[in-house]
Amino acid sequence: MRRSPGTQSYTVDPDSPASAVAAVYRVVLEVMRDRLQVFYVDLLSDSPWPAEAMGALAALGPRAPQRRRFFGLGKLERGITVELDLSNDDDMTFALALVPWTISAEGWSKDDVLEYAVSDTGTSASFELTPADLARVIQRLGDEGVDPRALEVLPD
Repeated sequence: MRRSPGTQSYTVDPDSPASAVAAVYRVVLEVMRDRLQVFYVDLLSDSPWPAEAMGALAALGPRAPQRRRFFGLGKLERGITVELDLSNDDDMTFALALVPWTISAEGWSKDDVLEYAVSDTGTSASFELTPADLARVIQRLGDEGVDPRALEVLPD
């Protein structure tokens, strides 16, 4: 996978509790917000959506593009992927509500590098962090009472 210069790949310790995983997903997204040019989130989860995600789902559902199944034939159906503009505070709030629970969310840099990827409803993640990003993430996790060791280097 191509990396942005000066970044290291990180993931979440698979033994971390779900609350720590959710915190890491959100804190990393907040820290990376200005670097992510394009952000996609799927409005689908492998588990029931928690109450905190329901408002975002209701707001974003109508924004999912419609498409026809079966090679462009058949009735129109709503898709599951929505593009968000993280410079918009409402879209950022929606992203933060959904990233711990979605089957997929991706953030791409202006250089077309995948820098933020979470999937499988909180069980898979990859983040491209600079040393400055990492320091901010560690500080923020500590401020939230989350063990910063929940974030670990992703082996190459």
